[in-house]
Amino acid sequence: MKNFLLSLFSFSQVILMALVFSTLHAQKNQKLNVYVKNFIVNDTSLDKLGEDLTSEFETELINLNLYNVLERRRYDRIMRAMETENEISDIQNLGAATLDSLKTYRADALFFGTLEYYSTDGRCKITVTLQDIYKGNNIKKDYLYIVMGDINNPILRSQFLKSLLTKLYSNEVFNAKKEQFEFIDSKLRNYKARIDEITKKYQDLIGILLDDRNPVQYSEELNLKIESYNDLWRALNENRGKLLFDFGARWGETIQMYFKELYTLIMDDFHERFIRKLDDLRIEIVEYRSSEFSNKREKQIERKKIEDDTKEMAEEIQIEYNRKILPKVNE
Repeated sequence: MKNFLLSLFSFSQVILMALVFSTLHAQKNQKLNVYVKNFIVNDTSLDKLGEDLTSEFETELINLNLYNVLERRRYDRIMRAMETENEISDIQNLGAATLDSLKTYRADALFFGTLEYYSTDGRCKITVTLQDIYKGNNIKKDYLYIVMGDINNPILRSQFLKSLLTKLYSNEVFNAKKEQFEFIDSKLRNYKARIDEITKKYQDLIGILLDDRNPVQYSEELNLKIESYNDLWRALNENRGKLLFDFGARWGETIQMYFKELYTLIMDDFHERFIRKLDDLRIEIVEYRSSEFSNKREKQIERKKIEDDTKEMAEEIQIEYNRKILPKVNE
């Protein structure tokens, strides 16, 4: 993980990502439309808890961003059709009216949930099953146990539902994270490459830029490199809030704070110093070209100074990363 992060944060930061999941019943980049049926309980004393679980499971499912969730409060017709089918936990046993309602709203699959309390050990078993409305087969099914004392605690119940969904979609979540890192790594390498292009181009062109016999347009190639860097930096920076939120939703608050610190370090501190170094160097070049030197020796000394400053700028950028960013990545 550490080795991967070394490349992940080389002169850049986490960017806005769009996580796309594939499923067995959807084409790439296309999400299933799903509906969450009322959780079934094995004791009437758990009716209220079953209602809370249904609502909270739907919310966690929406946050997971795997499906287009047909929110229950917006589809009264489906809820009314299911009023007499509260104890049904299989698509094959649903009535024609219910299936017609689901199909009318273009639902592809239905989530069933059961809450079973075992008085012998005080534990509850929660099972969720996702079934294809048209084929009737199970797409996903899994369960977890939780003690009654914990399930009555809203905070612990929320953590439990997150764990259940993580277990249910372990492969999809792993693949999504992998895809996300690969996408980010690609963008960050591009960001680093643009910085390297600028420093290299300065060193390649410094002799031409300092020759006042050459027209100013010789610097256009360098300006294009700088504009390209600025365009990318702006695109990454404008999405700062959303990308950090999205990343935190996928990786958790602790990792989110870690990335936020690196983001600030690279996008604010490093960027500002990098741009300042570029500006200082450009001013030196402009002043050199416009100055009238008293003798050739004086001009040669100033030229050598700017050439050395150009080389030093490139070296300082690498030192900046090694001393301030790299140790943070290695934590």
